[in-house]
Amino acid sequence: MQTALAPPSHKPTHFRRAQLIVAGSLIGLFLVVRFILFEHLPEKYFIDSGRLSDLVQSGNFDENSTGITAFLLSLVPEAFWPFVNTAIAVAIALWATISSKSYKALALVILVYPPMMVLTLLVPSKETIVVLFALGVLCTSKRLSGISLIAAIMILYGWYGATVRSYYLLIAAVFVFLVALRRLAPGLRVLCVTAFFGMLLLVPGDIFYALQGTRDTTNLAASYVMASDNRTAFFNPYAADTATGFLANYVYAALLLNMPFIKFVSLSELVLFVNILLYGSVMVAGLRSRSTQTRLLSTLFASHILVLWLFEPDLGSYFRHFSSAFPYLIPALAELSSNALPNTSDDVNPA
Repeated sequence: MQTALAPPSHKPTHFRRAQLIVAGSLIGLFLVVRFILFEHLPEKYFIDSGRLSDLVQSGNFDENSTGITAFLLSLVPEAFWPFVNTAIAVAIALWATISSKSYKALALVILVYPPMMVLTLLVPSKETIVVLFALGVLCTSKRLSGISLIAAIMILYGWYGATVRSYYLLIAAVFVFLVALRRLAPGLRVLCVTAFFGMLLLVPGDIFYALQGTRDTTNLAASYVMASDNRTAFFNPYAADTATGFLANYVYAALLLNMPFIKFVSLSELVLFVNILLYGSVMVAGLRSRSTQTRLLSTLFASHILVLWLFEPDLGSYFRHFSSAFPYLIPALAELSSNALPNTSDDVNPA
């Protein structure tokens, strides 16, 4: 008996329509803010961009990260800068919404995109280069996996750290340590972490100060040289030249940066705290993913966070810096649609 062929199955279009609506809304929001409401935004969001513009016009590209960033931006005519930022903002909005596989993920993108847009996407800044760099790493991860992806990340971070921002070399080192740690048995993990803290006792005080003292010097320069009134700036509570002082400062900074209500209370701190929770939820989902690529990129994001706790001088800088690493969490957005479990099928790949 011949059975009637079942009609071709059509995937529900409601979610795809929701993706398009969210992507279009976020892009529209960016265009309105950037090209209509731009003049009404607080000047504090554009200090870095103004400094870069001055350097480009003067042709004075010094050797620090700001000067190198200005040189990179000078390769594009200044009249085209707004369109470069627009292209980046559109790319992130589209990529994030397309990668979302649930309404929960779409809701998260809606919440995290506006602050990220204001802090990192509206105008050319050092974070413009960082976001472009992160998008480049994300594109690379689409073609590579496992050892190949780890090697590519090390090469890219080695180049960027050697030429633009030296602390990216430290991020790369933390990334390799975390990847290696994940591959070890629980007992060996404890042994390695214990050995790491033991080795800190042998580190010269000058290295501790070089890693952590920049928080104090940055805030002192801002308060005395530039007469800046940064409400959320904070200093190390202990001298950053001993192992105990270094660890105490690190724990203090981690607590204050992630739980800002300890010291600061305002709407800005509420927005920061909500974003920390949202980013953290995506990162954890990514770390538990079955996908090697997703796990590695989420580990890379975690490496950024661990390094930022070393020297971030204020809450705004912290928010801006971890927002610029958001592209690494885009693959993990798909994990919010299901209860992702630790990988069991591709454990031969380091992640």
